[in-house]
Amino acid sequence: MTDKIYARHTKNKTTQVDEPRFHRHSRGGGNLCDVNMEIFGKIKPLKWTSHAKMKMNFYRLSEGRVRRVLHSPRRIEEGIAEDTIAMMQPVSMTKTTKGAEDWNQEIWVMIVETPSERRVISAWRYPGKTKVGEPLPAEILQEMRTISH
Repeated sequence: MTDKIYARHTKNKTTQVDEPRFHRHSRGGGNLCDVNMEIFGKIKPLKWTSHAKMKMNFYRLSEGRVRRVLHSPRRIEEGIAEDTIAMMQPVSMTKTTKGAEDWNQEIWVMIVETPSERRVISAWRYPGKTKVGEPLPAEILQEMRTISH
């Protein structure tokens, strides 16, 4: 059996990857979507808890919007629950008169990272601007990278 090589096309270039990237479509069965988070390295399947689905429905967050927060978070912190990671992205940013970025609403996503998958535990909107909390320690980031590879 021969090894398959897949191509991933981006805006400016085409690269070879070992695995294809699956997308969930609104029609048909669909596969789980892989999320590429550069901070954690390897692409893993993204799983959703029923609590996360319920919160997404309550706060009117789509799966795509949550994936966007995971792909490019503005801030990454330790989650409140044990062994969780919280990621934040502002809903919309505006420039102040001094040129600084400002926002009045945030989207937070809490995940659990395992060697085989990323599980979304919860997602919510925060009506305001939170203070910067504890960032993820460097040794945990290093451990996540080694688990991913």
